[in-house]
Amino acid sequence: MKKMLQRIFVIVLSLVLVVLGTVGCGASAKGVAEDAAEYEMMTDSTADAIVGGMNYSANRGDGALKMEAAEVEEGAPTSTLGQPIDRKLIRNVRVEMETKTFDLMMSQIEENVKARDGYIENMDTYNGSAYYGHQNSRYANLTIRIPADKLDAFLQEVSTIGNVISRSEDVEDVTLSYVDTQSRRDMLRIEQERLMSILEKSDKVEDIIAVEERLSEVRYQLESMESQLRTLDNQVDYATVRLSISEVREFAPVAEQTVGERIKEGFAGTLHDIADDVEDLYIWFVVNIPYFVMWAIGIGIVISLIVARKKRKAKKNKQVE
Repeated sequence: MKKMLQRIFVIVLSLVLVVLGTVGCGASAKGVAEDAAEYEMMTDSTADAIVGGMNYSANRGDGALKMEAAEVEEGAPTSTLGQPIDRKLIRNVRVEMETKTFDLMMSQIEENVKARDGYIENMDTYNGSAYYGHQNSRYANLTIRIPADKLDAFLQEVSTIGNVISRSEDVEDVTLSYVDTQSRRDMLRIEQERLMSILEKSDKVEDIIAVEERLSEVRYQLESMESQLRTLDNQVDYATVRLSISEVREFAPVAEQTVGERIKEGFAGTLHDIADDVEDLYIWFVVNIPYFVMWAIGIGIVISLIVARKKRKAKKNKQVE
């Protein structure tokens, strides 16, 4: 439909230019007509890549997509100029760790991030409170962006300052999507140049409005393409590490244990739990001493009143006798 409308526009524009030529503007009309014809040839050769904008990849044909997919699989994807480009990989890593020295580990991680030219995108920390018991230990969740070429070194360094419980990584290959978006952007740039050339030579209000409307659409789509490419570049250049850190008293065993080792670990854990419970009870008692004092004073006052009342009653009975 867009292609048909484009052809109608070129035909109408050519007729207008012919009319202009009959009233003395032959030279100028000829130049605009040549540009319009060149624009039509260009749109025919690029098909929906220019007119369709965002729908380009859906209309370009299975053959082109298969060719690009084959190029990516062979490890040599090409740009719109036919030059090989680097494979575009987005790496995301999740790491769960334990530490006995929470503050020290947090400071070391921040130093390592800066040393690797990365940055902390998001950080959520909970300082815990031993006031209410040992189960409320500190923890932190960090989203870290690290240059992709320094990711492995960063992960290796981090693994030496804590106990790694789990680690997972996924890699997304966006090479084909990147090349496709780049191709559409380049086609839109070509169309923008052609439209600018036609606009400079047009002198009729209707033609100028029609060209400017299409030029506005092209510029909007071009900005969208460039924004997508910048986003992909950022995701490719900087890997994402989601790091979870928990403060513990003892590291969780990560290797397979024998029955004896499991009994030993379990018995030691039970003793630790009992010690923690006794300590928590002591803390609870000390913390609540003011309440105990208030209750003691209140109970003492009530007892004193009861004793005094009994004494008065006993005295009154003696007087009656």
